[in-house]
Amino acid sequence: DPSPELMQLKSQIDSHFPTYLKVESKKFIPHVTVKRWQRYEFEELKKNIEKNPFEARSQKVDHLALFKSEKDSDNHKYHVLERN
Repeated sequence: DPSPELMQLKSQIDSHFPTYLKVESKKFIPHVTVKRWQRYEFEELKKNIEKNPFEARSQKVDHLALFKSEKDSDNHKYHVLERN
């Protein structure tokens, strides 16, 4: 669910990386992407989440990195565009 904390984080990210801001036609859904799961991993992920539900926690963030998700010639998928 949207929370003031995630909306504040989005605002801070937007202000730190204005070059990459773009107007979205779809509604912003606050979230944090930890890993993009592959289709073949879904059942295992689902089973483990059901066994170990997430608990709300506080997390200190002392820096941000903006990633681009794109495979290169060495098959690396995530590339840091900027750090703050």
